[in-house]
Amino acid sequence: MAVDIEKERAVETFKSLIQISDAGFKLLTLLNGGAAVAILAYLGNIAGKGQTTPDMILPMAFYLFGLVLCGVAVIGSYMTQLVLFNEVMERGAPPGSHKRWLLLTMGVVVLSLIVFAIGSFIAVVRFGSIDGVHMEQAVAKVVTRGAESWQFLVLCSARLSCFSTG
Repeated sequence: MAVDIEKERAVETFKSLIQISDAGFKLLTLLNGGAAVAILAYLGNIAGKGQTTPDMILPMAFYLFGLVLCGVAVIGSYMTQLVLFNEVMERGAPPGSHKRWLLLTMGVVVLSLIVFAIGSFIAVVRFGSIDGVHMEQAVAKVVTRGAESWQFLVLCSARLSCFSTG
């Protein structure tokens, strides 16, 4: 009886992992595809008003590359499942051989998210100014303040650790 419960638990856990992976693919597709569509809509709107449009070729290229990576990740997910199935059914796949496909697919998923982040950062920089401050200057200030905050946190942490070790 306990063995049946453990098998059922393993099956349900496996099903939930597949659902979570599917949701992750959908999220990455929505992020990259939605960003591309949003930029196209924005550019079409301001171009229709006769305003100059920022250069969004590079961010669009990143978003499209992110979509391609999503497709590659779905193929990698299929291959992971196929090899795992062949392992379980003892159809010639050596035990553990699915891990190669799994790691490759996970790397592609992470790369898709990184590509989205880079494309978004470039898009924000190229959109121009906010309150009269050019975006590159604003980003430089954020980075500088972030570095100063990090140094402050490290200093505070060092001082606190000195007090706690006494």
